[in-house]
Amino acid sequence: MREDDDEYDREVLSCVGPRGVRFMAEQCSTCIFRPGNLMHLNEGRLREMTDSTDAGDTNVVCHQTLSDPVGAFCKGSIDRRAGPSVRVRARRFPVAGT
Repeated sequence: MREDDDEYDREVLSCVGPRGVRFMAEQCSTCIFRPGNLMHLNEGRLREMTDSTDAGDTNVVCHQTLSDPVGAFCKGSIDRRAGPSVRVRARRFPVAGT
């Protein structure tokens, strides 16, 4: 993990596009919720991110959409904690999976 990767955590990123909230249609190939720590996160980093999103009643933004003008919620995050209403919206307004 590069040192500057945490800079994204400090930026406000919207996941709301013209058609509503954007969600990944499937987990990206290096999703932080896949087994094996494919993003090489520091020990405890995933827990910090999930605790932060749980406290804010939101979801993790997919790291592959961080440089897009409008981000998308991570499919792994949605599967991990979202209630039924969020899952219905995720099926209705997904962005292309990678």
